[in-house]
Amino acid sequence: MIGALEYDPELASHDTRHRDFLQSTAVFKEVIPIREKAILAKIHQNFRVQYIKDVVLPRSLDDNTFATLNSIMFMNNVAILGHLQADEEYLQALFSELTDEEQSLERRRDLSRLLLELCGLARNLQIFN
Repeated sequence: MIGALEYDPELASHDTRHRDFLQSTAVFKEVIPIREKAILAKIHQNFRVQYIKDVVLPRSLDDNTFATLNSIMFMNNVAILGHLQADEEYLQALFSELTDEEQSLERRRDLSRLLLELCGLARNLQIFN
């Protein structure tokens, strides 16, 4: 579907390659493994919906479509955070690795970014409630 949206007559001077970006440039980095396949699918769906909303169709989205995409992302975020919050092993692994002083700087940076991302999602959910 993304391939059909690569051609925009208004942007004829730009060579848009959404498929290339999504297939090769955008790489999912799973810092702490998530065992639940449905949650991983929601994470990937959120990325694609956000990309479509912000990059592919920002000028042509009507209010209803924009609200629908936001609703999909919101419901996915509720499911993602709910699952990760209930998964004691996931949180234990995150915090034990984060506080392990023998972890490399790069690994600690990745863990910190993951925690920051999770806190940002939780903060956004609080705004809507």
